[in-house]
Amino acid sequence: MPLATEYKLPKTKDASEFEDMVCDVCQKKYKREFQRYGRQGQRQNGVDIISVDSRELICVQCKNYVITPSDVNNIIDEIKSFTQTISKFIIATSASRDVKLQDYIVNVNQTYKNDFEILIMFWEEIETIIAQNNELLMKYYPLINKQTADEMSILINEFNQMVKKYSI
Repeated sequence: MPLATEYKLPKTKDASEFEDMVCDVCQKKYKREFQRYGRQGQRQNGVDIISVDSRELICVQCKNYVITPSDVNNIIDEIKSFTQTISKFIIATSASRDVKLQDYIVNVNQTYKNDFEILIMFWEEIETIIAQNNELLMKYYPLINKQTADEMSILINEFNQMVKKYSI
């Protein structure tokens, strides 16, 4: 069976579903409760998802598209109007991992010394966490089921044994 990092899950085109996915992924990654913040039409000050506990407030902005450094600046400007004290601010994007954007985020963190850490979560991380959690995999990709995965695993094992046996 392919490793979770080898899954290439299709990206959702629905912004609301993307927010749900990111919310669930953050719960798995940070092992704490996350929830969507407000609803469509309400002023959210750049926050789509929040997680509050006694230690810190983590906020997430979801962008179901490719973002640029200019978009990052706009997102950061918008989050500055959020009235609560943020510890971590995550920008989640359905874009593929991009070194230029990663470098830009590092530069923003080092240069501007915000009151909070800015992180970026790309699609590869989102899909890996979904693929590693059967519950999330079934929730968002119900056509991929455990039986199919088990059958694939058996076929892959048989194939690998034949390769070894016949020195292919």
